[in-house]
Amino acid sequence: MKKLFILFLLFSATAKAQVMGDLATDGRAIATDIDYNLYADTTGTIVFNIAVDMDGKVTGCQLNNDKTTLKSTRLLISAKNRILKQLSFEVGYAFPKHHQGQVQINVLREESDED
Repeated sequence: MKKLFILFLLFSATAKAQVMGDLATDGRAIATDIDYNLYADTTGTIVFNIAVDMDGKVTGCQLNNDKTTLKSTRLLISAKNRILKQLSFEVGYAFPKHHQGQVQINVLREESDED
């Protein structure tokens, strides 16, 4: 039971680490989470600066070129669409009108089926 609890804490901390900045510092909870991994024939990270309104909807999503290690247009568009369409945060009128933060998407190499 103790091992299961430690494993649960590890996985929940990993998901929270993908959202950074004021959103994480202020403790704004994620209402609808996303998969922070994309699979392709390369590896790297994609980081977006996001803005969240008081209703918890992501209203702005801009690429952070300084922290991004990939330049694949297909992967950038896929990651941005995932954030804008699927990610949402708790409704909170105590938070700033345009709450700022960053989201990191990890690009992992696809496993190939070699026989």
